Amino acid sequence: MTEQKSQGKQFANVLLNLKGAHGCTGGAGRPSFMSLYVQLSRATRWEGLYLFQEPERADSIEPKNLLDSDKREVVARLECTVAEVTLVAGEMSVGLQEEARTLD
Repeated sequence: MTEQKSQGKQFANVLLNLKGAHGCTGGAGRPSFMSLYVQLSRATRWEGLYLFQEPERADSIEPKNLLDSDKREVVARLECTVAEVTLVAGEMSVGLQEEARTLD
């Protein structure tokens, strides 16, 4: 079953094909992050995940340092934003805890 046909469905057993889809060249490529997410999210339990074949190093999704410069920049900005939000949330939490202590 293709990823498109499996959208919105869940299965007790899922057979993952980490080779990705066959393109017009006839060879299988690497799955995208979203493709892998769709495949993994169809399973209702970890024990129901099976691999179609043993993965090879070339099957893995490209790490961010292999992305083009525009995508690397976006990833870096997102990481900074997450760090800033986490810091602000932590500071707010400490402030609220101190305020709650003074009200007691």
